Amino acid sequence: MWSELFLVEKKIPPLIADASTNTGLFINTAKMHLMYTLNAEGKRVYTLKKVVNGEVTKSAHPARFSPDDKYSRHRVTLKKRYNLLLTQQAKAPVKA
Repeated sequence: MWSELFLVEKKIPPLIADASTNTGLFINTAKMHLMYTLNAEGKRVYTLKKVVNGEVTKSAHPARFSPDDKYSRHRVTLKKRYNLLLTQQAKAPVKA
């Protein structure tokens, strides 16, 4: 009898705990993230889809900021090496 129960494959949605009532609820965990693609004019076209017309969309949200940036030193070293720091750039003419 128990072996029959284990052989049955069921698709069960994930169990998420509800903090307000401290009970488990079956909810859909799919999240909608705002995405964008560039049109012919170079302007952003926003969507919720991951792929539009065979083109993978990009996230419209900024990267997560962390005050504990472990790799900052390495990025600065690379930018110095390839003259990409703002202090190494030629000054742009000021528009009046």
